[in-house]
Amino acid sequence: MYQKDYILRMIEMFGEMLAGIFGLLRKKRYKEASQAIENTYTELLRKNASEILKIDASELTEVLNKNFGFSQQHLEVVAGLMYAEAELNFRQKNFSESKSLYRKSLTIFEYLDREQKIYSVERQNQMSDIKKRITQTSHKE
Repeated sequence: MYQKDYILRMIEMFGEMLAGIFGLLRKKRYKEASQAIENTYTELLRKNASEILKIDASELTEVLNKNFGFSQQHLEVVAGLMYAEAELNFRQKNFSESKSLYRKSLTIFEYLDREQKIYSVERQNQMSDIKKRITQTSHKE
């Protein structure tokens, strides 16, 4: 019961944090958004962002599952943070970095889509948005 309550609180807190991060991006407060992303990695995942970001997309879900012991809820958080960081880079015209982060985020979202028994409209929308951004970044590189 305790574990389930913790996970539910983590997801609720993450939703609020992610909304705040995207709010900062809309206001072009990029430095604050970057710091909020880093803080969220530390607070919710107890990991430094650089540990996770250096993992290659092709082995991302396997490493996060096996080496880091991340649950599907943790993976949802990682995918959301990578998506937010990709948006931050996109808005700062760091297209190569944003494309890499979009791909990693999409990799995790697609994995979760296959593995979870619950259909998520929100996840489908995020994956669609990410695919559009990947196409946009390909034209800008």
